[in-house]
Amino acid sequence: MAAPRAVVVVGASAGGVEALRTLIAGLPAGLPAAVCVTLHIPPTMVSALPRILSRAGALPASHPPDGAQLLAGHVYVAPADRHLLLDGDHVRLSPDPQEHGHRPAIDPLFRSAARHWGPLVAGVVLSGSGDDGTGGLRAVVARGGAAFAQAPQEALFPRMPRNAAERVSGCHVLPVARLAPALAAFAAAVDDDGVTRPDPPPTEPPRSVPGLPDLPAGVTDALRVAVRSLEEKAELSERMSATALDRGSATTAERYRRAGAEASRAGAVIRELIIRIGAAGQ
Repeated sequence: MAAPRAVVVVGASAGGVEALRTLIAGLPAGLPAAVCVTLHIPPTMVSALPRILSRAGALPASHPPDGAQLLAGHVYVAPADRHLLLDGDHVRLSPDPQEHGHRPAIDPLFRSAARHWGPLVAGVVLSGSGDDGTGGLRAVVARGGAAFAQAPQEALFPRMPRNAAERVSGCHVLPVARLAPALAAFAAAVDDDGVTRPDPPPTEPPRSVPGLPDLPAGVTDALRVAVRSLEEKAELSERMSATALDRGSATTAERYRRAGAEASRAGAVIRELIIRIGAAGQ
C-alpha cells in the first residue's frame, strides 16, 4: 500500500456500528486516503469492530500498534482505553485522560488530524449522543479541512451529528449512504501540489409533506419538549448500557440499548413532524 494523500477521520458512538458499516462498505478499494475511526466503547471491552468493518467492504481494518505508519486504503480503529491520534504519517495510541467521559474519544483524533494534515483532512461525525466530535470538527475546518455529518433524521442517536451540523460552519449533512462517495471524491481530488475539492454534495434538505391539518397553538412547542425528553432518555439508556457492560451483564446492557434505541426512534419521528409542521406553515 502507498502513503496516503489525504486522511478521513470518523467518529461515532451509540448507534454508530451500523452507520460505520454502511460508510466503509461504500469506500472504494483504491481509496488514496487513510481512514481513522473512533467509536466510543467501554475501557474493558474487546472490540470486534475491525473484523466487522473488514467484512463490510473492500478496505482492510485493524487496531493499529502504537507508531504504525499510515497507509492509503486502510482503516485504523481506536482500541479500548486509548485515544487514537495522528502524528504526521504515524499513529499514536494515547493514555491521556478521558474527554467527554470517553477514552477513546473523537475530539482528540480530529484535533491531531487537523494539526498534522490541515486541508487534507475530512472529518465525519456519525450517530451518537452528546457533543464529542463537534470541537474536533471545528478544528478540522479551522485548518482548511472538510466537515461532514450523518443526516440526523436517519441516525439512531441523532444528537451528536445534529450538534456537529448546527455548530460547525460549512458542515455537509448527508445520509450515510451518500457520505462514502463524497469522501472518495474528496480524497481523489488531492494532488501532489495540495488539495482541490469538487463541489460537495448538497446538504440534505428537510423533508416536508404538504396538506397537514390545522393544529392547535402550542403544538410545536409541546413536541419539542417531547423530543428533548426522549433524547434525554436515550442518552441515559446509553450510559446505563455501558455501565451494565462494564459489570459483565450483557443481557441488561442489551435491554438498556434497546430502550435507548426506541426512545431515539420516537424522537426522530416527532422531530420529522415538527419539520413538516414548519414547512406546511411557510
